[in-house]
Amino acid sequence: MRDFLKEGLSLEEAMEKTVQYCREHDILKELLEKHAKEIMSMLTAEWNWDTAKEVWQEEAREEGREEGREEGIGVGLAQGREEGREEILKFFEQGLSVDEIKERLRR
Repeated sequence: MRDFLKEGLSLEEAMEKTVQYCREHDILKELLEKHAKEIMSMLTAEWNWDTAKEVWQEEAREEGREEGREEGIGVGLAQGREEGREEILKFFEQGLSVDEIKERLRR
């Protein structure tokens, strides 16, 4: 394709010639025969940095939210377990039996 561009062809013309060359020389022939239009469309699509940046930022925000949820749940569970242990130890220190502690924890 670079050679075709050096010859002065437009990008689209160079891509068309490149696809044709590849087909004639059995380079990705099956893929190009099935998907040539789609490949050409992808190659000629205009890249928009602003749109790409917005997409990357939204993906990063979503990843951050998910990590925050996971971390928050983990911290909440750990904190709850620690508080539960402390409460049970207090009950034992008060001399309560296991059955009495179970009963109090159900309330």
